[in-house]
Amino acid sequence: MEFQRKLEVPEISSLGYVLSNRAPKMQVLYEDNHLLVVVKPAGLPTMGVAEGEKSLLTVARHYIGEKYHKPGNVYLGIVSRLDTPTTGVVVIARTSKAADRLNQQFRTRSVEKTYLALVDGLVGVPGETGTLTDRMGEDPRHRKMFVTQSASGIPAVLHYTVLRYFENTTLLEIHLETGRKHQIRVQMSHFEHPVTGDYKYRSRAKFPVGIALHAWRLAFEHPTLRTRMVMQAELPPSWEKFLHGPVELPELEGGTVVKAAGWVRVEGSTGTTESSVVTEDGVVTGEPVADSTAPSESAPGEPAPDTLEKGKVGSG
Repeated sequence: MEFQRKLEVPEISSLGYVLSNRAPKMQVLYEDNHLLVVVKPAGLPTMGVAEGEKSLLTVARHYIGEKYHKPGNVYLGIVSRLDTPTTGVVVIARTSKAADRLNQQFRTRSVEKTYLALVDGLVGVPGETGTLTDRMGEDPRHRKMFVTQSASGIPAVLHYTVLRYFENTTLLEIHLETGRKHQIRVQMSHFEHPVTGDYKYRSRAKFPVGIALHAWRLAFEHPTLRTRMVMQAELPPSWEKFLHGPVELPELEGGTVVKAAGWVRVEGSTGTTESSVVTEDGVVTGEPVADSTAPSESAPGEPAPDTLEKGKVGSG
């Protein structure tokens, strides 16, 4: 009797990336009266979904509502947004004042956005830097962006540094000068080095979950304390699975970010740390851990920050 081998084919969404069979989890990096900083997993839209569907925004609202026993519709404002298959840091405002001040920072480009990307093929040599300057247009019918030579296209600029090679892929550190829809994905594809796993933009390589694009660091000014904050999200497990081991990453110069046991906090903050992993239904798991750092100072007339939260790296 002959047996046919069953091929396991990854489920590909209509958006062009591998779907996970596990429920996405939201990792809490930082929290106070004005901010909620989280790590978005692959496969969970940031916002803008149909009623009744899950998004990072609905999960965060459920989390805040359950934790602080807030009935009704909890106010949260998304001020940094990631594509559905992308992972990494997302900043959410808990007050309208915080949202206004943070949005102003994004408009004036004072926010520093650093991504890590694995791209198909070999780019330059390790240590090499480059800049991609293009104009982008949108194809609403196919829900895609593209590079155009038309003067009506919107400017898109990014800067990259080659960190290292992995067989036929290259690890890049990318700094966005502009923040366009699908910008890194489109520009790297036009550069003939699409983001690994991004079938939508011509990658031919399979990535375990989502695509190999991670919003690694986000630096901004706290909307009320006026202190510089740097949030860093460690790489999700899907990267180690794809690369068959951990990835060594460069340390941040200046020591603004303090890392301990896979958590992230801002120097000068205080409170109780908590390893918070939130499922897509808003269920929080974790045990509190004492934090003995010095107390932070609030701006005049502003309430002191709430508990400082840190979370273990969530599911990719």
